[in-house]
Amino acid sequence: MIHHLVKTHSIVSNWVNALRNRETHHKQGNFRLNLQRISHIMAYEVSQTLNYRPVDIATPLGIKSSRELDEALVLAPILRAGLSMHAAFLEVFEEAGSSFLLSNRQYSDENSFEIAFHGLATAPIEGKTLIILDPMIATGSSIIQAIDTFFNIGKPKKIIVCGIIASKHGLEKLKERYQDIEIWVADIDEEINDHGYIVPGLGDAGDLAFGSKL
Repeated sequence: MIHHLVKTHSIVSNWVNALRNRETHHKQGNFRLNLQRISHIMAYEVSQTLNYRPVDIATPLGIKSSRELDEALVLAPILRAGLSMHAAFLEVFEEAGSSFLLSNRQYSDENSFEIAFHGLATAPIEGKTLIILDPMIATGSSIIQAIDTFFNIGKPKKIIVCGIIASKHGLEKLKERYQDIEIWVADIDEEINDHGYIVPGLGDAGDLAFGSKL
């Protein structure tokens, strides 16, 4: 299932527009702030799909029956770009474990690249709900590499993929390969160009959030 936040009317549209706007989005602090704003809303929306258990809370004046989250979560940002999303999701799901994947594109020529995997530091994922965080889902290759890497070390109960902007191509590729994953995105664009970037997209999210790479 694919959840598209901008498809419904909400303030998320303003923040996505700010991320895209080439006149202003080069300000790193503001770019990270808008990533985090969208991610807070997305984390809340994801929270409504999770499992809860009944609890009784003792207040100073009595007992209140309520519910609490009953799901073990692991948040898995793909570095660097996923770090801002991770910070926001961790504020919502403060007891979640974390996994950090480092990967990047390595080009063999101007238009051909592979995703190079550089390392993984992870909390246990067996039987847990794994939430993979990557702002830009272009070709889907980084997410596929991440999921396959996790499958080599354990079997999560469920996989949720969260991004800010995705291409239709990337989403179709993910759904063809993994029929049972859940995908949340703020917005969806029609195309990717010959370099594998989303069009109109917003540019390189990692560079815009944290500065140009060496």
